[in-house]
Amino acid sequence: MENIHIHVNCAYEELMKLYREAKIFWHATGYGIDENKEPEKMEHFGITTVEAMSYGAVPVVINKGGQKETVKEGVNGFRWDTQEECADKTYKLIKDDRLRKQMAEEAVKNAGKYSIEEFDRRNREVFHELGI
Repeated sequence: MENIHIHVNCAYEELMKLYREAKIFWHATGYGIDENKEPEKMEHFGITTVEAMSYGAVPVVINKGGQKETVKEGVNGFRWDTQEECADKTYKLIKDDRLRKQMAEEAVKNAGKYSIEEFDRRNREVFHELGI
């Protein structure tokens, strides 16, 4: 098994390389924070998660903030509330490569909903409906 490496504040080019190589993407912004008392400390949308998903990395993310909207539990990734859940769900992906690959495919498909092209298409629909 490979070692785990944590990259903090890496350059954009390095980040894109890491996304291409990653099989699992962890995200924990907001861990230990009460999201009702300090919502500003959450990841509000989860764009980093969507970026990782677009490269086929399966997200294992905290069950807070925007992660709840972009990661469908057990479909395109996992969400967790405790460190134990994070470890268990990560282990499940490591041990079941078929499941990981299936979730990676779903992650890529789901990330496409947030592409520039999809954004433009949806805007054109709205503008057309409004007669703009």
